[in-house]
Amino acid sequence: MISLCVIAKNEAHCIATMLESVRGIVSESIVVDTGSTDGTPAIAAAYGARVEQFTWCDDFAAARNASLAFATQPWIVVLDADEELSREGREVILSLVREAPRAYSLERYHFSSRPDAVSSMTVSPEMPGYNRGARAYYKTHDIRLFPNREEVRFVGAVHESAESSLYEHGIPWERCSAVIYHYGHLVTEERKREKALQYLALARRKVHESPDDWRAWYHLGVELQNHTLHSEARLSLEQARVRCPTFAPLLRQLGISYCVMGDYTSGLQTFSEALSNDSSCVLTWNALGAAFLELGYLDQAEHCFQTIVSGDPRNPVACEALGLIRQRRGRPSES
Repeated sequence: MISLCVIAKNEAHCIATMLESVRGIVSESIVVDTGSTDGTPAIAAAYGARVEQFTWCDDFAAARNASLAFATQPWIVVLDADEELSREGREVILSLVREAPRAYSLERYHFSSRPDAVSSMTVSPEMPGYNRGARAYYKTHDIRLFPNREEVRFVGAVHESAESSLYEHGIPWERCSAVIYHYGHLVTEERKREKALQYLALARRKVHESPDDWRAWYHLGVELQNHTLHSEARLSLEQARVRCPTFAPLLRQLGISYCVMGDYTSGLQTFSEALSNDSSCVLTWNALGAAFLELGYLDQAEHCFQTIVSGDPRNPVACEALGLIRQRRGRPSES
């Protein structure tokens, strides 16, 4: 009833774990290989996957859509080779495909080896990423489960999404509670740099090809921030905001660039707008708290970081910030 669709290149170290995580809930597994040299296709085939070759053309959506074209089942679930479907997520998906066809976004936990302003939720020893060296994570929601219909296709050379095709054809979608664990950030620094350069080049191309797409501007802004090009990032994110003024992650990232460039008035206002659209976002509370702390507004900063630890008592970023606030006030550190 379900086709698993995957694109992969040199993922021999992880693809077996991903395929094992969906064993028993998918009727077929399709792996489109974009040029592996490490045995990825052989491992996928050993797990029963149908392996097809795709000539890489600097377009993630094109590769994704090639994998969808081979699917024969009524439902499609999309995973990356460096991901794993949670055990609970298996049951959720099996229940959803018994309902009327619609699309679903799954919650993704993106693991990181160190806590920072981006990865600001604590990984507990019970979480699967802990034994792989993960100590922090952040969450996104991404459409990964949808009916197998020819008109549902991915768009975007990088940070590709099926969302626009769902809207265009009136296919409803909603969030579900299934969780995907993403281990792609637990790689070497060299590999991170390679990916960052590739993603920036593709993001620039995406804006050139789709200048009216707010997501293209947003993704370019984020990639520019990853390269600390905040002046250019601000301009890109402002272009995205004109086209989509209420998307909370976009407002948060724009606020970060404002603050890095010294415009705290605009930064604080933009963070507030982000929280008015999503008051539960830890990343925004962290960014706002950091801005208040930089300005010396200790009461406001403390409120932000206390909001974080109320939901994540061991959050390393917030706990460190609260300790710094206590130091500035001349209070002893709390254990």
